[in-house]
Amino acid sequence: MRASVWWTGHSSTGSPSDPRVFYRSGVISRHNSKDSRTDTPRVNRQITIPQIRVIGPDGDQLGIMSPRDAMSIAYESGLDLVEVAPKARPPVCRIMDYGKYRYQQSKRKSSSKSAQVEIKTIRLGAKTDTHDLETKLRKAETFLSKGNKVKLELRMRGREQAHAHRWSEKLLESAEQLSGVSTMTQRPNRSGRMITAMLEPLRNQNPNPNPKESS
Repeated sequence: MRASVWWTGHSSTGSPSDPRVFYRSGVISRHNSKDSRTDTPRVNRQITIPQIRVIGPDGDQLGIMSPRDAMSIAYESGLDLVEVAPKARPPVCRIMDYGKYRYQQSKRKSSSKSAQVEIKTIRLGAKTDTHDLETKLRKAETFLSKGNKVKLELRMRGREQAHAHRWSEKLLESAEQLSGVSTMTQRPNRSGRMITAMLEPLRNQNPNPNPKESS
C-alpha cells in the first residue's frame, strides 16, 4: 500500500511524474531527518542535492538526474531512493527496498560481531605451583572451547631471567597440555622479561559455552 505523502501539496492524480510525487508508505514518516550521530543514509525526500547519479535496482547506471526524477522511477517500482555515496561528485543514490537494506545491514553487523575472536591472556609465573597451574589451564581450556584464542604469558623476575630456557620449556609443557582443544600458533618466544605462546582453537571444534572441566 502506498501512502499519499507528497512534496509540495496534494495531487488529485497522484501521478509519479508530477512534482508532487507520492512515496512508499511509512518510509518518509520514519526518516524525516538524518541523525548526524549515526551513519544512516538519506532516503527519498531527505535527498535535496540538485543532481545525483542514480543506480537502478539491478545495478544498472541510470545516469545523472534530479532526486525528484529518480524518486519517480523508484515509485514506479515500489522502491526507495537511498543515498549510498554522499561524498561522490555528484552523490550516488541507488533505487532499492530500504527496509530490506536495513535488515541486511543489521544482519551483517550481527554476524560480524559473532565472528569476532577474542584473545584471552593466561598469566603464569616461574613459581606458579601445580594446583594454580591446573586451575589456569582449565580456564584456558574454557576460553578455547568457546572459540577464543589464548595467549600464555610467563613473566620472569630478577635472577629468573638467567634460566629463561627452563621457563620456556615450562610454558611449552603447559601449552601441550591443551593440545586436545588447541593448536599452537606461536611457540614460546622471549621478549624482555616475558615469554609468550599463542594457542587457537582446533578448526573442527564447535564452540561450546559450557565445556566440561577436566578433573
